[in-house]
Amino acid sequence: MGVRAAVPGCWDARIRRRLREWADAGVARQLHALVLAAFDQMIGLQLTDVAVDGCITRAVAGGEHTGPSPPTGAKGGRKRSVAADGRRIPLGIIGAGANRHDAPLLGPTLDAADYRWDGRTTTRRL
Repeated sequence: MGVRAAVPGCWDARIRRRLREWADAGVARQLHALVLAAFDQMIGLQLTDVAVDGCITRAVAGGEHTGPSPPTGAKGGRKRSVAADGRRIPLGIIGAGANRHDAPLLGPTLDAADYRWDGRTTTRRL
C-alpha cells in the first residue's frame, strides 16, 4: 500500500502540478539560498573544507536526469552530485543520468553551490 501525499479535498494531481510550478519558479533554490544565509549568519558555514561526492539511485519512474545504471544492469538510474561544507551542510546538488562519470559533474556541482549573499561567495575558493 502506497503513501498518499494528498489529504481529503486535495487531489494528487493538484499537488504534482503545484510542485512543478514551484520547481519552474525556482522556489527550492531560493529557499535553499535563504536557509544557507541564515545558517551562515547564526552558526557559520565551514567553507575551508568543501567536499563533493555522488551517489547512484534507482529511477523507477524515469525522468529528465536518468540514464542506464551500471549496478542494476542498464535499468533506469539517477546520479546525484552534492557539494557540502565541513559540517556536511549541502551547498549545491545536481542530477544526471546514472551512466555519467563523476569528473564532468564537478564544475556544475560547484556552480550549483555558488551562492552569494552580503558580497560573500561560498565556493570557488578551491
